[in-house]
Amino acid sequence: MKPKLKVISYRNLPVRLPFVGTAVGWLLLDRFHAPGWVWGIAATLCAIMWAVSIFLLVAEETVDIFLSDKTAERVSDQAVADARRLVENAATGKRPN
Repeated sequence: MKPKLKVISYRNLPVRLPFVGTAVGWLLLDRFHAPGWVWGIAATLCAIMWAVSIFLLVAEETVDIFLSDKTAERVSDQAVADARRLVENAATGKRPN
């Protein structure tokens, strides 16, 4: 039995604007010759969907879910140490290995 594939949760993905849903809804209503009141309900739901999506897009904050705080600190400490070593080597004329 294969191990399950690990994927990123949809909660960790950025907000996507509902372009496809809007287009598909419009095409379905047009195809089935929906009456005016159905178009009104669909337009209202579509407007709410777009407003919520834009609000979530503005309110989201990007976070790297793969690095924990401790890992990020170690990575940044290592990067600082590497930069210092390169500066020292450049000042003394040494070439890096």
